[in-house]
Amino acid sequence: MPVQIRQVGPSYPTGCFAGEVTGIDIRRPLPPQDIADIHAGMDQFAVLVFRNQPIDDAQQLAFTQCLGEIEHAIGTSLRAAYEY
Repeated sequence: MPVQIRQVGPSYPTGCFAGEVTGIDIRRPLPPQDIADIHAGMDQFAVLVFRNQPIDDAQQLAFTQCLGEIEHAIGTSLRAAYEY
């Protein structure tokens, strides 16, 4: 079954927030086309939902790494520093 991504929730003037991914088993190594499909979904939606994917920590890490280099954010914040 090919990867499919469908919109979850209503559309807004700026687009839709989330997409649900089906047709993929993230417990296994992914072929290049599946990775490309996931990246296209990340370009379209802020959040991708992978339902019913019981994975352990090692599988989560392998899945994450197949999407690209892991970015490490240390000591960063979206908020401005608060001065007392």
